[in-house]
Amino acid sequence: MNVKDKPSWTVLLLGGGLFLLLMIWTGSRTSALSPVLPHQEILSTDSGHPGSSLSSRPSIAATAPFTLYLPAIFRPPEPVTPNDTYYSAYQWNLRQIEAPLGWALSTGSNGVVIAVLDTGVDLTHPDLQGKLVAGYDFINNDSNPSDDQGHGTHVAGIAAALSNNSRGIAGVSWGARIMPVKVLGADGTGPTSGIANGIIWATDHGADVINLSLGGSSSSATLQDAVNYAYNQGVLVVAAAGNWYQQGNPVIYPAAYPHVVAVAATGDQNEHAYYSETGYYVDVAAPGGNPTGSNDNNANHWILSTYWRGAGYGDYLWVVGTSQATPHVAGLAALVWSVKPSLTNDQVEQLIENTAVDLGTPGRDDVFGYGRIDVYAALSRAQTTSALPVRRMTAPPGSQPAPAAAVSATRLPLRTPSLSETAFVPGALLVKFRAGVSAASATALLSRYPVQVTGEIAGLGVLRLSVPEGQEQELSRLLAQEPSIEYAEPDYYLYALSVPSR
Repeated sequence: MNVKDKPSWTVLLLGGGLFLLLMIWTGSRTSALSPVLPHQEILSTDSGHPGSSLSSRPSIAATAPFTLYLPAIFRPPEPVTPNDTYYSAYQWNLRQIEAPLGWALSTGSNGVVIAVLDTGVDLTHPDLQGKLVAGYDFINNDSNPSDDQGHGTHVAGIAAALSNNSRGIAGVSWGARIMPVKVLGADGTGPTSGIANGIIWATDHGADVINLSLGGSSSSATLQDAVNYAYNQGVLVVAAAGNWYQQGNPVIYPAAYPHVVAVAATGDQNEHAYYSETGYYVDVAAPGGNPTGSNDNNANHWILSTYWRGAGYGDYLWVVGTSQATPHVAGLAALVWSVKPSLTNDQVEQLIENTAVDLGTPGRDDVFGYGRIDVYAALSRAQTTSALPVRRMTAPPGSQPAPAAAVSATRLPLRTPSLSETAFVPGALLVKFRAGVSAASATALLSRYPVQVTGEIAGLGVLRLSVPEGQEQELSRLLAQEPSIEYAEPDYYLYALSVPSR
């Protein structure tokens, strides 16, 4: 220290009448005070520096020039860098959402469970070992939710891959466990009835977050009932906003339902991904990738994650889509609950939205919702009930240099199916009777139609009926007109929401 330097006491006036007393050293060298904390005043008791900022307190004068060293509680923590093989070179998406700073606050708790309702999960994938809890297969109706397509394994890895294990990739939440629930088949599609059953099953078996990287343009009362069931049990439901922006930008369900966090996709420059749908229902955005074409070799334009090894492409694959954006939010929700388990599902959603980085038009907009998620900002807010500000990114992070070793993964995203309002299970209907209708009355009514009950969605009171193929829409229209029936509808298909490059 220069002997000519001298100490002076400085008072930081924070919001809410909070005072913080610091001792700083002033000297002849000029230095700037960075406005780390908004709306703060810097005051000094050193009367040798004229120019009081409070005229009513002449004994307190402003201090300048000086250097202010903020205490640790006001400085962002050192970012945490996992040792996973492909993290530094290829997982730009995690750095973009400030995950390294967030991990300094929490890497997650294994007491939080993320249900991945998808094509299943590769149950023996080395980067998912020790992360899985029991699941179910609603495609084959058994307790083996193994992936036979790849999409679900990719989604699961983004949310919560085994991290900091010196191999593969890192997930958003290192601690959260994954509940694999297979509701989509090998072709990446699945019926509403199976997805609704999956939501009910995951809710009843302890899921805290349900990830739905799937959707379709046909609204279903059955699916909305299932979402409401999960919401009313305190589960946070997160769903992909859809990939058909260039095909008419239709409204996509279940993302558009109330009580669902709808997730749009961004590229590595925080730009709108070309395929990501926009609309009133978009809540937040997260990295989904934004390649220029099939031969785009820029790793920052894709999302790298685990993949079903039975597909023949190795352990990892580059894919893009709102399917990939969605598990970033599911993983963040798990981290938030790890920090503050007392929060409700609504509070977790509001915290994620309120701490998101505003992109596009100021305020909420139909492209990015409330903005691109920020892990550090969300966890900082979750840690405290005070009004202390949090660090916010306003510019895209720079590209990271790639190491010499290359990742052994293929850029082979899935195909987006053509949407059809009439894409439903042949020969099937979903029917719900109004409350108070007896079983005998329901049986008597159905006996007047060429239908047969083949099952029920437990928890919703929705019956699955077999009907003559080709008569699904007509019979659903006729049944819906019956006063004792709340709704009748085809068993619509939904789709995995990953896309090919243009």
